Amino acid sequence: MIGISKITGYFPQRYVKMKDLAVARCEDPQKYLIGLGQEKMAVVGGNEDGVSLGLNAVKRLIKDLDDREKSQIKMVIWATESSTDESKAASLNLIDTLQLPNNGRYFEIKEACYGGTAALTLAFAQVALHPETKIIVVTSDIARYGLKTKGEVTQGAGSIAMMVEDSSNIVLSPFGQSAYYAKNIADFYRPQGQNAAIVQGQLSNQSYLNFFYQVFQDFFKKQDLVPEEIKLINFHLPYTKIGLKGLEKVKDQVSLSTYEEWVKLFNQGKALNAEIGNIYTGSLYLNLISNMLQGNFSSGDLLGMYSYGSGAQGEFYVLKVQQLWKMPEIEDLFINRKAISVEEYENLYRETTSNLNQTFNSEGIRHGDFYLKFIKNGERFYEQA
Repeated sequence: MIGISKITGYFPQRYVKMKDLAVARCEDPQKYLIGLGQEKMAVVGGNEDGVSLGLNAVKRLIKDLDDREKSQIKMVIWATESSTDESKAASLNLIDTLQLPNNGRYFEIKEACYGGTAALTLAFAQVALHPETKIIVVTSDIARYGLKTKGEVTQGAGSIAMMVEDSSNIVLSPFGQSAYYAKNIADFYRPQGQNAAIVQGQLSNQSYLNFFYQVFQDFFKKQDLVPEEIKLINFHLPYTKIGLKGLEKVKDQVSLSTYEEWVKLFNQGKALNAEIGNIYTGSLYLNLISNMLQGNFSSGDLLGMYSYGSGAQGEFYVLKVQQLWKMPEIEDLFINRKAISVEEYENLYRETTSNLNQTFNSEGIRHGDFYLKFIKNGERFYEQA
């Protein structure tokens, strides 16, 4: 059976409380806590980037693989919109740091927050052609909009890593035909040379919801399946409240009991997204993990997946739960987090520079995790704390 055999993630140790950020920005805390549905925001320092976050996620993903199993990894697809290099793929860093095979394909894929789903779809198709191989899909991003901007409260950072293969140990398998919709719009973009995104919030929110309505309807026209057979819907969540707006958008497409059940499960399952914030390409899969940890689904359940990437591309597809899995690494990451002040957060935000030569220490990095040690002539070097 082809599907996802393992899934895990990594998040920075530091975070800022949204209540504290609201007070510092002279806003009513309820605007962030209730209006957006966010409680905390993961914060990186200058010694962390999209590559280091992804390295740590993949380290956890492959920790139990022996040499033979590692040799079966023939492709690593890195989905990101936080690339550190305009040419070199971030996935190539895995070869030396984690001793992955040289005889494989390593590359990056981009389409805003949709990139992770594009990578996963490609991985499923590639394993169908070469069932003896394993493929790693990495989603890794740092969401940046700038200090004191309107988008600041929808920042975050983290990475999700997945193993795709043909195996009897599959936990999630693709089910049915995807539905997708694309349109050329400028709701969100990050021009070359800028490390913070430019966003038209109202346009982006409306596009997100309109695309969801479109692909949701298209999906159920393609197969002999009705919405009531879906246990719950996982969403890409730049902020958690937008998932509820998405469910409301399709309320007239399902029975009232199904809609109410979806809302109940969504409110339970948004927990990790509310704790971490927006992680762009990995946001949808963070919501999936969160629902799993909340016990919101069982073996045999069908899970709706809504992926949206500004610019814009949307897709709705379904995963079937083959078996449940354990994720002690994810839970440990939440136990070991540290709250910082708004002033500390602002100072860390400013540490991220475009300097071609710079050195960092391991402050704020968990023992044994990778961090950005130094940059020499633009080349980045990573080390374990």
